[in-house]
Amino acid sequence: TERPSRSRYLGRLIVDLNYLLGRHQRSLMNATSATSPEARHSHLGLVSGYADRIRNLQISLGATALLNDAL
Repeated sequence: TERPSRSRYLGRLIVDLNYLLGRHQRSLMNATSATSPEARHSHLGLVSGYADRIRNLQISLGATALLNDAL
């Protein structure tokens, strides 16, 4: 099989990052509007999971220095 080009690979990572950022934002909004503590807790769990995945993807894209400054 043919190996994808680096630019195609990076393009895919950026699409994945945008997807994760959108899901993170939607989960935050759902947590804010949750009508029960259980629902809020569930949505905040998703927020945390998306944040971890976003951070890992940003690191793989070379954003380590920027992330270290944000800590």
